Amino acid sequence: MRSTGIGQGPSAGGCARLWWGALASALWLALSSVPGAAAEPTEEGEIVLNPGDAVRITMVQDPDVMFEGEVSVMGTVVLPYLREFRLAGLTSEQAAKALSEAYCRELYQEATLSVVLLRKAPGKVYVYGAIKQPGVVALPPTGEITAMQLISEMGGLTSWAAPERAYILRQPDVAKPAERIPLDLTEVFAEGGLGRVLVPLRNGDVFFVPGMDGGARQIMTNDDCQIVVVGEVNAPGIVRFAPGEQRTVMRAIFKAAGFSKFAKSTQVRLIRYGKDGNRSEEKINVSEIIDDGMLHKDVELSPGDMLIVPQKLINF
Repeated sequence: MRSTGIGQGPSAGGCARLWWGALASALWLALSSVPGAAAEPTEEGEIVLNPGDAVRITMVQDPDVMFEGEVSVMGTVVLPYLREFRLAGLTSEQAAKALSEAYCRELYQEATLSVVLLRKAPGKVYVYGAIKQPGVVALPPTGEITAMQLISEMGGLTSWAAPERAYILRQPDVAKPAERIPLDLTEVFAEGGLGRVLVPLRNGDVFFVPGMDGGARQIMTNDDCQIVVVGEVNAPGIVRFAPGEQRTVMRAIFKAAGFSKFAKSTQVRLIRYGKDGNRSEEKINVSEIIDDGMLHKDVELSPGDMLIVPQKLINF
């Protein structure tokens, strides 16, 4: 039997609930800010609840208090009278204790809750850099994956990858700096990694493979770089550079199938528009770069640049 007044003691069933709308509203305001109990240190092997885990929550004293579904991306579940309650970071036992305390704080005189983990969400590893298909990889049921398996899953490394400088970023505690774990992939792939300790990647790890130029900015996505090449080249039009690939005037000319026999290669015009919309023009002697090997004079290109190869004067 439920209680019908604040002053009543426990009922025979061992639970009492307050029903007035105004009071219930006030109680919700107080309880909705409760993030859940702080996670105490867990014994090794205990499973901590995470976003995406499927759980079942029930109360012995009141069958109306129940939940079955997934923990939200914010780490919470929605429960009667409590609204959102944070479970992420707690074990099932800790979550049941925290919920019992929250319900007993104002709403019930006695509350015995059970939290059952139905299914663990697959963990995720985040992959960036000189990988053919960077992105997010779901972990297998074991909860771990090796770098060799991960790279195979993502289509392999690009031609500009620096596999000996790969590394893992791991942050088991958000209050502490991430740990950087060097990973020489040339050793991992040597003879299939036989005789070596293969470092497993775990939920939340970031796996990064730098490019050969050491830069990270150009290889964070799969977006290519487009350059317009017109005039006296054998294949005028748009040439594309893959992310991480060197983007220079000489290479753009090669991608456009080289100069035509009428090209004035000493006066190639580079047209560029800045972020402010202002147009700039630079004349480049590509002939000395290609014919004389003066590679230090090659010019780095940016997405949207335009190369105009003029025609040389022809005397008949």
